Amino acid sequence: MAEPLTTETERIIRDTFRQTDPTVTFGQPITSRIGTVRRLEGEKHRYLLKHVTVTDDVQRSTIRYEGLRREARVLDQLPWGGGTRLLASHFDETEAWSVQPWIGDTTVWDETDGLRREEVGEFGLDRLLDTLIDMASAVKDLHERGYLHGDLQPVHFVRDFDGRLQLIDFDVSVAIGGNDDYGGALVHYVAPEIAARMPERSRDLVPTERSEVYSFGAVAYFLLTGQTLTPYPEGAAFAEKCAAVAGGLQRGIPCSIEQKAPGIASLVQRAVRTDQSDRTPDMPAILETLQAMRGGGV
Repeated sequence: MAEPLTTETERIIRDTFRQTDPTVTFGQPITSRIGTVRRLEGEKHRYLLKHVTVTDDVQRSTIRYEGLRREARVLDQLPWGGGTRLLASHFDETEAWSVQPWIGDTTVWDETDGLRREEVGEFGLDRLLDTLIDMASAVKDLHERGYLHGDLQPVHFVRDFDGRLQLIDFDVSVAIGGNDDYGGALVHYVAPEIAARMPERSRDLVPTERSEVYSFGAVAYFLLTGQTLTPYPEGAAFAEKCAAVAGGLQRGIPCSIEQKAPGIASLVQRAVRTDQSDRTPDMPAILETLQAMRGGGV
């Protein structure tokens, strides 16, 4: 159920934009995994408001509250228009909220739709490489700022209104080398070493740059083929899906992609190796390989 804003909270948020965008209006609330989200419409810009109310469901409230706080921490490190992507936020014992720019409406899934309908040749290899380079650059930039995203998936890469690709939704992000708790993410894209323990519902899993490389490769595979990397049995339960990922069950690269884009096929294969010690080690290596392809052979 969507959580209502108190009159006082709405007043505080309006006051935040009084000087820069005084005509802000509040859109209809939508319930999400992190709480309630609303789009704010201003005369100059659009914004995204995320809001969590602390309720009697302590466990659920705590996860949502911590997710919002974790996202705010990351947004405050990401540059935007002379400031950061965290435009405003508030946390107290009863509620939490944050406001960030509305990044855009086009995900990498949307912009590669033609690839899955037309195959690589007709879609354009350079267009595909440009998208993958932008994705790798966004993840690499986040890592250089000290964070792992923790939940890479196609809808979390969004093209902003200036044409730049941005990552969104940082509620399960973790500090590299820190002690943030982590319970996994969407099973289609998590690394085998993460998937193996997700059925335990544990919060002490340890994502790494190599596990994020795997996630990048699994997302790339999905964009290329429209299929998840792991072919789950029909009607598989959550634990069965986790076991399939953990066990290294994977679809192969389609022959058409191997023939027309062998470099990309090889990059994806190296990124999603089950044994993390055999994977491409980090996002700089992924980006370097993609840029070399863009400048020469594939």
